[in-house]
Amino acid sequence: MKLMTHVKIRGLCLAGLCLAAVFAFGPAGSASAKVLLFVPSTSFPYHLAGSGGPGTIETVKGAKITSTAVGALVLILNPTLFDAHLEFLGVKAEGLFACNTAGNASGVILLNLLGHLGLADPGDSPAVLLLIPSGFEFSCGIAGATKLRGSLIGLITAPGILKSGQTSMTLKFEQAKGIQKHTSFLLGNTLLTNQFEESSVLGGAFEQMGQSGEATLKATSGSFEIKDE
Repeated sequence: MKLMTHVKIRGLCLAGLCLAAVFAFGPAGSASAKVLLFVPSTSFPYHLAGSGGPGTIETVKGAKITSTAVGALVLILNPTLFDAHLEFLGVKAEGLFACNTAGNASGVILLNLLGHLGLADPGDSPAVLLLIPSGFEFSCGIAGATKLRGSLIGLITAPGILKSGQTSMTLKFEQAKGIQKHTSFLLGNTLLTNQFEESSVLGGAFEQMGQSGEATLKATSGSFEIKDE
């Protein structure tokens, strides 16, 4: 998912209200003690914002939802935890039905979520884990309601590890035919496996889905370092 320029930010999800999303984790076990840390030049909380587009959601059965753009405001709460507000624009199911969350204009989906900074496994690549909040859903015209659950892993492709004085961060999400490229995540000394999203249409069974796109976030003030320890 890329991020766009003219985005209306409507406030962030409070971390305390999102913590229940942590229990969406799959089976976990002991793993490497390596930790990816976000270290700002000032103090926490630290703000990042970005813009761009487009993006694609695809299920394993071939259904697709596309967006023309998405904007984001991210609040880094501590070295490994952040809160994000996302606004997807131009959202359509199979290019036919405009989608939206309740109370918003056609083609607009708003999503507040909690996320973690860590390492994608295997490879110990710098990454983020986005947690879909419990009960999140949107509708797509006469196609009806769609519910989402689970989590999504994206690589941090810039800046490079152990570089200080950075002012932007680029995230990349990859999937093929509804299967996300990365599904295991190292959070501190814990390995989280089976991290993927699922969707349910009109009350039907949940099926696996994936998201692809790229996003760049820029610091609203100061600089930061992404540190591997």
